[in-house]
Amino acid sequence: MIKNKMLKNIRGLCLVLSTLIFSTNLMAEDKVSLNADKKLEQLIAQHWDYSMKESPLSATAKGITKYNHLLNRVSKIDNDRRLAAETKLLGQLVKIDPTQLSDSNRINHQLFKWVIEGSIESYQLNLSRIPLNTFYSFFLEVLSMSNGLPMNTAKDYNDYIARINEIPRYFNENITNMREGINTNFTLPKIVVEGILPTVQAQIYNKPTDSSLYKPFLKMSTKISDKEQAQLRESAKQAISQYAIPAFRTFAEFFGGEYLQAATITLGAEQMNNGKAYYASQIKKYTTLPNITAKEIHQTGLSEVKRIRSEMLEIIKETKFEGSFEEFTQYLRTDPQFYAKTPKDLLKEAAYIAKRIDYIMPEYFKTLPRLPYGVVAVPK
Repeated sequence: MIKNKMLKNIRGLCLVLSTLIFSTNLMAEDKVSLNADKKLEQLIAQHWDYSMKESPLSATAKGITKYNHLLNRVSKIDNDRRLAAETKLLGQLVKIDPTQLSDSNRINHQLFKWVIEGSIESYQLNLSRIPLNTFYSFFLEVLSMSNGLPMNTAKDYNDYIARINEIPRYFNENITNMREGINTNFTLPKIVVEGILPTVQAQIYNKPTDSSLYKPFLKMSTKISDKEQAQLRESAKQAISQYAIPAFRTFAEFFGGEYLQAATITLGAEQMNNGKAYYASQIKKYTTLPNITAKEIHQTGLSEVKRIRSEMLEIIKETKFEGSFEEFTQYLRTDPQFYAKTPKDLLKEAAYIAKRIDYIMPEYFKTLPRLPYGVVAVPK
């Protein structure tokens, strides 16, 4: 009896101990996971604050107003400083064990690492030597810096004017980087430069009020007195005349002269200095296939061209067009019926095409961006 009772007590004690040990292990695992999640979230928050400070234009677009008087800094000293800071950040990130993270933070860790590694690689490759292309440019960022910007107080307008005053410094830093591109055979192709140049030259106005930079002052907030509005308009005119237009003139002369002469005739990235490494970085940035090679992408492109041409030949046959493939493409390029008659018509056609694409996007992508977009004319 006593022996059986002792055995029962021992079994009960073992059960309690095992339960306590199991619970303790769970708590320890939860604590490890919590610590890992917290560390990751702190790093992400730290990077967010850092990114907003380093990119005032991005901060403004995201509703953060404390940098509204500044433009980005892109000098070699600033780029080297960012490279060191982000290398240090990556070192902290890789110390966080993804297996100790929650499911959602495991994805955040992977994405965050991809973002930081891509940014570090861009500094290592010195991609600031080409700060513009057909679709993006530092000067277009400046021209559109008032888009969606709430301007209700005198401070809002003064910040904007202060940002206009920053344009020469910002442009000169980009010109210095582009000169480094000239010296190291890392430039845009000549055909691309010739396409962008007219937009740059169009920003050189005789009257500051003709510049799109003056747009916020055409209709100002009624919260500001008439007297103060007049003062702000005068300050804006002076800033555009003394800083913005001369900066555009300097850049246009450089871009259409020294840079155009040095621009490459070839179109391939591999012909550029360290072009293969640059191409590889762009594959990682713009595709979801990081291990694919440039040659494989080229072969995919060739096969797609072959497939599309075959479909085009079928369409040509259906239209009963009499002539060769080359004559058909010439017909598409030159017949007036395929072109918008006015700038407004062109915007309407582009907006219509964009909405048609929006309609079928869910067929191809599970998660779509929440931020809407619009179709606007290139600033004049």
